[in-house]
Amino acid sequence: MTWLDRLVTGAAGGAMGALLALLWGGDGGDRPAAVAMPGADPALIARLDALEVRLDAVLARNALAESPRDAGTRPAAPVAVARDPDDAGPQGEPSLAAVAPDETDLETNGEPQETSRSARPPAAEALREAGVAPDLAARIEQRVAEVEMERLYLRDRATREGWIGSEEFQAALREQESPSEAVRREFGDDLYDRYLYATGSRNRVVIANTLLDSPAAAAGILPGDQVLSYADQRVFNIRDLQAATSAGRAGDSVVVELLRDGVVVYATVPRGPLGVRLDLERHAPPSSG
Repeated sequence: MTWLDRLVTGAAGGAMGALLALLWGGDGGDRPAAVAMPGADPALIARLDALEVRLDAVLARNALAESPRDAGTRPAAPVAVARDPDDAGPQGEPSLAAVAPDETDLETNGEPQETSRSARPPAAEALREAGVAPDLAARIEQRVAEVEMERLYLRDRATREGWIGSEEFQAALREQESPSEAVRREFGDDLYDRYLYATGSRNRVVIANTLLDSPAAAAGILPGDQVLSYADQRVFNIRDLQAATSAGRAGDSVVVELLRDGVVVYATVPRGPLGVRLDLERHAPPSSG
């Protein structure tokens, strides 16, 4: 369709288009030069010129609207993209209330455990591998599960009632035994030692170094010695050793049992601070045979 056809059939009306065609002498194709009109009213000519400009603008807009656009310039329509399931957020994570909290979070004695999460709660098989009889291993596993559930119920109650993380919650938590404390109290030090080892916990206090002129240095305690007991009290963590040195009467002679290069040795020290720096390590308990 030519510009003149659009003009004739458009909203501008056919009469004006015919008049313009007559004035221009065109045939509807490319617009020819205007035909001279001797004696024509100058005002009419001016109005026709203005109308021509307006019509040119309208036709230009119509031509732009009707012409096919280049595909590269069209705005892209929204496309629904299937999301890779691997990119999805954590939708299958267990609720914190559904799993036993890490014992290192629940311990209030400050002793570092560094226990592998995959080893907790302790499987009877792991305890058997640590030298625990099958029946005892099953009993320990059951008791640990009971204690963990008690602590979960406490945490759940505190969460529901809005006092989780408060001093009240911490006090209630301290009143409850941890799984390791329950094992030690109910099954004794030897089984407790094997329980710690089976669950990946560090179970030996090791002398890192001794201070100059300290009781430990004077008694011949050396870096690398493992502290097995202090005044007949078994030692499995730094808290145990601190409690033992502070008990009884200060200055009384007590015996420290040490493991040095696989050999048990003894040192006599005055009860009180040893003057040592300590490490915690994980070592296999001695065989029960």
